Amino acid sequence: MGLSVHQFTEFVQTMARGLVGVAFPEICICCGMPLQQSRFLCHYCSYDRFEDANPGGADSCAGVILPEMISVQDAMWIYDKNDLLQQLIRELKYNGMGALGLELGRLTGQQVAGSRMRYHISSGADIVLLPVPLHPKRERKRGYNQSERIARGVSEKTGFTLARIGDVTRIRNTRTQTGFSMGKRMKNISGAFRMNNPGLIGGNFVIIVDDVFTTGSTVFELARTIAPARPAGIGILTVAMA
Repeated sequence: MGLSVHQFTEFVQTMARGLVGVAFPEICICCGMPLQQSRFLCHYCSYDRFEDANPGGADSCAGVILPEMISVQDAMWIYDKNDLLQQLIRELKYNGMGALGLELGRLTGQQVAGSRMRYHISSGADIVLLPVPLHPKRERKRGYNQSERIARGVSEKTGFTLARIGDVTRIRNTRTQTGFSMGKRMKNISGAFRMNNPGLIGGNFVIIVDDVFTTGSTVFELARTIAPARPAGIGILTVAMA
């Protein structure tokens, strides 16, 4: 016996609620507490669980030495290796949770880029967010660029212009930097990027966006790539600081 229109409608609505529950869980993926507004993190885990990477709002996080071409570097949280924040970044990068990148970007934009980082940026220059590009092969495998998702979330909260995919590209499919010394990291990443749209860079303040700042080798190489276009300044912004 077939379903009535009313029964069919109820069936579809039930299935839709189930699918939404799988894609966007109703509990915090960190602590299991019920969610109210966000899709992944409760209020406590969004604002109080993790340690601020730069509580004094300095030009850079503690211990970071910046090349002359970079004027400011900031991050939202201290990277807690082998703990919850590492798990969040892994879910974002390797387990298809691209929407988590948007949420982390919104938090980063609200807590860092929209307030203390803006303080260090020269007035008058337009601000452009440049996510660290992935090589096309890796992006196809992953399904998205996690840095682009983070940058998109930052843009939503700050209104900063988001660079388009293809403005700067990754032309070398470099090996993962994990476990490399600083020297090996720099050699591995050398010449990995190409600037395709100098007009986006020139005269603007460019904020390079990534997930985790470790030694800085990747973002520093990207900064060297765009420097010939004469940006008004270059900054680095990440969710976490290792």
